[in-house]
Amino acid sequence: DSCRWQDYLPTISTTSALKLPCINCQDICRLIHFGSSSMKLVASHYLLELLIKISEEKRSNPHEIKCSVEYLQSLIALLQGLVFYSDIRVAMNCALCLSMILGWENFGWHEKQAINKDKWCRVIMEELALLLGTPSLASKTFTNQYKPAVYIAAALLKSEPTPRWIKSVFDNACISVIINNLSSINISVEIVQLFRELARSGYLNQEHINRLHHVFQARFSTMEAQSELHSTRAPSRCINLSPIAFSL
Repeated sequence: DSCRWQDYLPTISTTSALKLPCINCQDICRLIHFGSSSMKLVASHYLLELLIKISEEKRSNPHEIKCSVEYLQSLIALLQGLVFYSDIRVAMNCALCLSMILGWENFGWHEKQAINKDKWCRVIMEELALLLGTPSLASKTFTNQYKPAVYIAAALLKSEPTPRWIKSVFDNACISVIINNLSSINISVEIVQLFRELARSGYLNQEHINRLHHVFQARFSTMEAQSELHSTRAPSRCINLSPIAFSL
């Protein structure tokens, strides 16, 4: 059934009562911010489902978001603060929510400017670059910790216009360090997604692509060896590591 997403977000000028029984977005945000870990998980999942519904409505009936810039900034700030939360499930929900908001294409000019000038997105990207560039990437803790931030990086790289500061975060030296830290055992879907967006945005040079090709070939060999060793088991989830995706 159709859902009026306007009933969940506060509009700039509205005094009408809610027409549907629902949990208001402000209440969801309060539960995410003040709630226990289990409450954060439930509330963040509810918010994610709400934003998915809003995005579906926007695709079928394009219109601008009818709420203030300040409200969007508050919502974005709440989600940013939980991207590196200790519970990876909460962190992932919040990161997916934030990436979805950043991916809404029909923001007004003021909203886009507010997002592009947001300093905390840059802090998150710098932390992501630091995590991916450390030798600890092989550990399970670090492997999980960086994943939510990758979805935000992908959303920022896809945005129009792309924030200018991203180029200074993911410069040639940073990308080279990250690639040097990759091996056949720490390639993930999120890593592939990040480098696909970096390649699409023109951030990878030919040397980067050649080195990625070498790492991905090693990953393919490892996957094939594991498949032969455990041929009786169900195949693991396939990761698209095709070097074609990174050609310039």
